[in-house]
Amino acid sequence: MKTTGNLGLKKPDGTDIVDITDLNGNMDILDTAVKAVQDHAADTVKHITAAERTSWNAKASTAVATTTAAGLMAAGDKSKLDSVAQGANNYVHPNHTGDVTSSSDGVTAIAPGVIVNADVNAAAGIDASKIGTGVVSNAEFGYLDGVTGNVQAQLDNRPQLNSNNTFTNNQKIISTAGINTSPALSIEGVTFNAALQIKNTTPSTGKRYSLYSYNGGDFAIVNETDAYAVAQVDAASKVWMIPGGVKSPNVPNQTTADITYYVRTDGNDGNTGTTDTAGGAFKTWVKAYSVLPKTINHTVNVYIGPGTYPETISLKGFGGEGALSVIGIAASRFVQRVEIVNCTIVTTIDGFTCTATTVEAVSIRSSTAAVVNQVISTVSATNQSGIVLNLATARLTACVISNKGRVVSAVNGGKAYAENFSGTGNTHGYVADLAGHIAYAGTQANSTNGNYAGAGGIVNSEVLNPWGDNTLAIRPVMRAYIGTGHGLTGGAFTKLQFNATYYDYQSNFSVGLNRFTAKKSGLYLITGGVITDSSAPASASLVLSAWINGTRQLDMGSYNKSGAIGNIYTQGARTVYLSAGDYVEMYAYADAYMVTQGGVGVFNDFSVTQIA
Repeated sequence: MKTTGNLGLKKPDGTDIVDITDLNGNMDILDTAVKAVQDHAADTVKHITAAERTSWNAKASTAVATTTAAGLMAAGDKSKLDSVAQGANNYVHPNHTGDVTSSSDGVTAIAPGVIVNADVNAAAGIDASKIGTGVVSNAEFGYLDGVTGNVQAQLDNRPQLNSNNTFTNNQKIISTAGINTSPALSIEGVTFNAALQIKNTTPSTGKRYSLYSYNGGDFAIVNETDAYAVAQVDAASKVWMIPGGVKSPNVPNQTTADITYYVRTDGNDGNTGTTDTAGGAFKTWVKAYSVLPKTINHTVNVYIGPGTYPETISLKGFGGEGALSVIGIAASRFVQRVEIVNCTIVTTIDGFTCTATTVEAVSIRSSTAAVVNQVISTVSATNQSGIVLNLATARLTACVISNKGRVVSAVNGGKAYAENFSGTGNTHGYVADLAGHIAYAGTQANSTNGNYAGAGGIVNSEVLNPWGDNTLAIRPVMRAYIGTGHGLTGGAFTKLQFNATYYDYQSNFSVGLNRFTAKKSGLYLITGGVITDSSAPASASLVLSAWINGTRQLDMGSYNKSGAIGNIYTQGARTVYLSAGDYVEMYAYADAYMVTQGGVGVFNDFSVTQIA
């Protein structure tokens, strides 16, 4: 049996048996449904549709609206809206012309000259740059606070300046009436690169005096009539009287305290030079030299940092009662050369490697107290000296000089004391000429020809004799012997093998070549002796001869044996003038084969001594 879609009422088909119970059931369902509709229609409640309910559920809550959530309008917001005129959202700002102009974008401008002094409040903070042409700053405007009178009148009374606002050469400040205030003149914070003169133009007892400062240095009181300085005022305000006067252009700068400067390759010549930092040290020696006073009455040290400096360490014209030192470390400080000229104070050069090849490494001229320590020069310069003294005195210590024509040269009365030198490859060692004098001690740099003295020069290490050399170690002296006996060819000259020495001062003897070589010219005494073993034949002859430069020149002695077989001995002594580079060898002539004796203490002997 079928049923209805809403209330489920039974619908019998044509073939179904009608059951009164089904009919009654349907009626009960309808009665209940109809009754519910009647009751709903009769109550006072508002009834809505489902669509209305959905729409109402989407409405805002009763909370006040916020900027992020919908809601009810607050009373304050409603009050604001009520005060807005109708169509206010279409407002257009009007344009204005005249003293005050505006455009539709709201920009307003006031025409120049509209605001007058009365319109500006006294407390208004207006920048000076907004006054006049706008080129005056607040700081510059503030300068006017100190002006008490007519500015132009004050400027007119000042000395005229040139177009660069600087004083030109010889420009003057002149007061004919004199300056009676105290101080009469004050000049502060000004650096003068040329002479500054404060001059009294009114003669006093026939002379005028001026106060001079030369090149920014100390002041001197100068007598104008003969240009002599009579007194000097130093930086400590001390007045120094100058006996006899000094020409004013030569008034020197002088120290007032000890000074220390630093030079570094990473420095800057714009620095002060007084601290050992990249930001404080000078970059060049030339800059350090330029700030040194010529008169040094204190201790002045200049420290040179590691690196290469393509310049000459030059000390010129320093005097006074103090000392000047330029200090480095030779292994890491490289300069071209060093020169000390016309200095009368102790000047010290300590620790530099010199790289010059066309001039001497160190030149000391017309200076009285130079000290050179640990200077190295090993570059090849065979026509130059390592160190030269000319009309100067110096102490030279621990220097390394190699590959030079002369290690040290003293000329024109130059005097040097040299101690503990080293080096190789030099032609001459210490050379004193034209009354030069070199005294030395300790080790010497090696040289081919040794030391040399000429034209009144002296080279010595100990007590001098009338010849200007030492009685022992300084003079070329050697004595040699035959270490092992050797054969003598019969009927010919055989060079004697003097291959061991008792002593050899100045290293003139070669045991490998069995010869003495003169390193300097002079008069030499040559002595010699030779003895054979006991096997020499009966009636044999033996001649001893000194050969010079490979030729027979001086026969020393001879012996003609008679009788039985046995020893033959001959000896002799001769003097001869040798030039530097001449060499001497001893030969023996045997008329039959013989054998020399050998060893220490036998009669085989060869000695050479320079005697003049």
